[in-house]
Amino acid sequence: MRRTYALAAAFLLLIGAPNLLAAEPSSQPNLVAIVTDDQGQWAVGAYGNNDVRTPTLDRIAREGAIFTNAYVVTPVCSPSRATYFTGLYPTEVGITDYISPVESDAGLGLSGTIWPQVLAANGYRAALVGKWHLGTQPQFHPTRMGFEHFMGFLGGGNRPMHPLLEVKGKDTQLRGPLPDLLTDDAIAFIRESRDRPFALCLHFRAPHLPYGPVPEIDSRQYAGLDLQVPMPPGGDVEQIKTWTRDYYASISSVDRNIGRLLDELDALKAAMTDWQKSINDPLLTSSY
Repeated sequence: MRRTYALAAAFLLLIGAPNLLAAEPSSQPNLVAIVTDDQGQWAVGAYGNNDVRTPTLDRIAREGAIFTNAYVVTPVCSPSRATYFTGLYPTEVGITDYISPVESDAGLGLSGTIWPQVLAANGYRAALVGKWHLGTQPQFHPTRMGFEHFMGFLGGGNRPMHPLLEVKGKDTQLRGPLPDLLTDDAIAFIRESRDRPFALCLHFRAPHLPYGPVPEIDSRQYAGLDLQVPMPPGGDVEQIKTWTRDYYASISSVDRNIGRLLDELDALKAAMTDWQKSINDPLLTSSY
């Protein structure tokens, strides 16, 4: 098994425990789960990397908990996400590798109960914003899997700039950086969910290849930076440094947007009465 990472602060998945949710509104915390794509444990400042700029992820680690011994059951996108949603091994759900377009067209996808369905059955408003990659056929659509709101893409890839996304049930060509567009929608969902407990899954495509283009605000902090990189025999060190700068810039674009999301959550807490202040800090993890 390939090692992954997770940062968390008081985040609880209540799979198989619906009775715990059937309580007073103040006992139903709002939940936020954030997933990045192809981000290594070493590519976060909180894990000791002094080159990558991740102040928001470092804040989550500092204010919550950091795990140094976490594993993913299968180091591939679709099965790791299937396990994340179901708590089952990939072999139990029949998804043991990434779902290719051919397999998706043939009807492969995730079935069975996932934790957003449990939450939705107990009064939560659940949203998936971003990457799904667990089936493109109608029966596997996120809105049939417990999510009241979906904005993003059903397949495994997209463009980091000016992406084609499903918005309100229609494929729509949008302008702008993908992380920013996803975060804009996540913030809008939070603002629309003040009267009900909510569960937000924000699934970034970044820092998956291709890394860019990314906004200049994210890339400029690495311009000319002499990074510490591996030196494989026969490798082009300067090329590796260039790739790493691009990779870090993509990660920083995610970090900046998670900061925007936290600012919104902080503002929401400040506007609430004391008994309403039940937004849990986010869980952050990465798939492959």
